[in-house]
Amino acid sequence: MNTAPSIYESFNAKNLEPEQVAKSFVPSENFQKLARRRHSVIVGPRGSGKTTLLKMLQAEALTAWPHPEAQKYRELVDFNGVFIPTDRVWKEQIDAILDYKLPREACEDLAIGTFTTHALHKFACAIDFVLIQNSVTPTEEFIDALSKAWKTPAKSISLQSLISSLSIRKSDIPLFANKIKRMDKEKISEYLLSDEREYLYLDLIQAIHAGIDIVNNHFDLRTQNWAFLFDELELAPPTILQKLIDALRGSHENLILKLSLAPFGQERNIIKDVFSAMPGNDYETILLWNARKNSNNRKFSRSLLKSMLKERGIDLEDPDSIFRKPPLKLHAALFQEAYKNDPSFRHYLNKRNIDPESIEKLASKDKDKIVRKVSPILRIRNHARRPQNEGDKPALKSLKSLHYYYSGPDSLYDILEGNPRFLIGVMTALIDEYEENGKIKTEKQLQEINLAIERFSSLLRTIPSPIHETKRKSQGLDFTISLIGNFFKKSVILDDFKDQPFGSFVVDKSTSREIQESLGAALNAGAIVHVYGDSTDVFLGNLENQRFRLSYLLAPKYFLPLTLLKEVTLRKIFEAESQNYELSLFE
Repeated sequence: MNTAPSIYESFNAKNLEPEQVAKSFVPSENFQKLARRRHSVIVGPRGSGKTTLLKMLQAEALTAWPHPEAQKYRELVDFNGVFIPTDRVWKEQIDAILDYKLPREACEDLAIGTFTTHALHKFACAIDFVLIQNSVTPTEEFIDALSKAWKTPAKSISLQSLISSLSIRKSDIPLFANKIKRMDKEKISEYLLSDEREYLYLDLIQAIHAGIDIVNNHFDLRTQNWAFLFDELELAPPTILQKLIDALRGSHENLILKLSLAPFGQERNIIKDVFSAMPGNDYETILLWNARKNSNNRKFSRSLLKSMLKERGIDLEDPDSIFRKPPLKLHAALFQEAYKNDPSFRHYLNKRNIDPESIEKLASKDKDKIVRKVSPILRIRNHARRPQNEGDKPALKSLKSLHYYYSGPDSLYDILEGNPRFLIGVMTALIDEYEENGKIKTEKQLQEINLAIERFSSLLRTIPSPIHETKRKSQGLDFTISLIGNFFKKSVILDDFKDQPFGSFVVDKSTSREIQESLGAALNAGAIVHVYGDSTDVFLGNLENQRFRLSYLLAPKYFLPLTLLKEVTLRKIFEAESQNYELSLFE
């Protein structure tokens, strides 16, 4: 359940070479943090840009980057970046090894050996690029020292031969696994402990330290610092993940670790004891989401759109100008419309002796307390709710005017939350529309958002969930998200007006492990967003007592405002929704 697919896979940076990533990369505040010479842990859901950020710290990417700020970063980055993807091919190899039901020690040796070999192969490739960039030729003594340190005899005295040997070794390990599964148990250890397979027992961190020392002792490079950029570590063997996390506390003076993780993983123990690495002291945590709307997201989104337009030959100083903007109602108009059409809001104002005709005349402290808190709710409630007479049942409108709420550049940027993959997917289609028909109508903007929601909902249906209607054999995670979203829709739109309706949830201690795992998959996919407390809460092994909201991408589906709302327990949501569905909480 730790892995989760993402829409717009065609925009995934893992499929691109560093030079291709650099071609259209737009720096953000998070990239500025990541570029510092210190340990970092990047946490974010699929599509949030973790891979792109790490790839951009490679020398190949920085060298090819054409952005106006590129030179500033080339001078700032004081390390040689070694990008190490957690390759899904060898992840499947490791899973296959575990399926053989070999002795636990043998499985662990083979899994760690696979990962270590993979990392050293990438290190050797990075060394090769850096030496070429510095016009340095590897010496025989250097190749010999590296070969001995990594237990990798090269067929000839060249760095390319060493790289080839490591590449062959990666394919050899699954062959060993196939061979030993046919052996008697007592012969397996003898086979794996033979001299020709001693590299299986290399310590990853020590092997990296040795490699750094050998390179730095032999060559005078621009920088002697090496940053290892480990991507998608939620896929790595737990032993390796823990070893890398432990290494954040103290390691080689020239080694910098930058690790990327999805928010939820079942086998994590980030802080084991008082000797564990501590966020803020030993490393910096970089979160690729925001619990609340964030001006930096809008700034980044605007810059990315401008870059995308420029690639199409459209050079606009203000990229927002491609969108038609909806009319914006003043606070007074919002209050007056709701007062006229919503009896519960009328009672709310009358109880507080507030005249909707005099909203703008309220004292500033009352404006802060009432107007700014209430207006975001009224903007969507007025659009989505039919005019209601006293005693009538509340009902939704046909929602033809809903595009006025969820359109315009700022609303689009807020809905997409600075997620690069979502932004590229949606904005690509909208730029097509702009090139064909000029300024993009508000209806078209919401139409494209709704297409993204449909794709996302289809994806969520592929993720298993233990919660389903008893009449149906099984349903995906989309059903669970719908239960939560519909509960919030009632609270915000259909229930009697409250200035603090429910719009976020807390996972109770009584929530089963199965449901937590399902919600963890939703978190990693980006369907729900963690409303974090202190920084140690962001590495989630379980979700108890943690607070979440739905992704703003799903807000139009459930007519929710683009703001963080009051929390309610998950149990109360399920209890309330069980009146509308016959729910089964376990398959």
